[in-house]
Amino acid sequence: MSILVREIASVMELLQLQLLQAIMQVLEDNIGPTTFDNLTKTNAKNGSNDQKRLIFRVATAYSRHIQNLHTSETEHDESSDSDSEDLCLICGKNPITMINMPCGCKTSCSICARMQVEHQQKCSICKHHIRQERTIDSNFEVQCAACGFIWDGNAQHSECSAIERIICLPKAIPLLQKIKRDLHHGLCEYTEPDETDEFFVEYTFDLRNDWFKKLSVEIRQKYGLRFKMIEKMDGVWIRYIVQSLPSTTAHSKSN
Repeated sequence: MSILVREIASVMELLQLQLLQAIMQVLEDNIGPTTFDNLTKTNAKNGSNDQKRLIFRVATAYSRHIQNLHTSETEHDESSDSDSEDLCLICGKNPITMINMPCGCKTSCSICARMQVEHQQKCSICKHHIRQERTIDSNFEVQCAACGFIWDGNAQHSECSAIERIICLPKAIPLLQKIKRDLHHGLCEYTEPDETDEFFVEYTFDLRNDWFKKLSVEIRQKYGLRFKMIEKMDGVWIRYIVQSLPSTTAHSKSN
């Protein structure tokens, strides 16, 4: 139960959820959405069921955890500032045990680290995407930012499996200045822009398929934009153009 309680605290901190929402999400993640939903049908009587009972038990355990935490903080309110420097920057409770990859920043405990990767968070220090995590005492020291290959720093990483992506942002695309600026900053995480072309700003970088898919989803959700493939050489490079997503109205008319 203590592991669930710590996960709930991390989810509330990371996703800014209320307690009930966080409990339901953590339970779904741990026992599966289908099993969690089926609990509403077991031992259903007097307006209750196994799902409600489970949520109540977890909420009670979380409440006890918070009470114990406050008691502990009161007893140790004279702790030195140097001790707090080693605490997770996300939850502020557990010690930092993980390293963000590929940026290499040390920001989180193991529970918060897992949540950051699952929910595609960015590093709280350098603001780069967190693709994976490794423990601080791990023997592996280096990770390729393009393909994710990890090695100990003594070996060679000579052949990267990531594909070169060329993102073409039309200079005349009708976007709000703030969106253009934010999109530019996001793509500059991967490369410096090439503005020599008359019509496009080009961002060229290597990135493996699943990480590029996550980037595409983020661009779609944050800015209402998409990367449309316009040219490719199989296994070598792919060129995309940035476009606005079709409006709901236009989509419904086309149907």
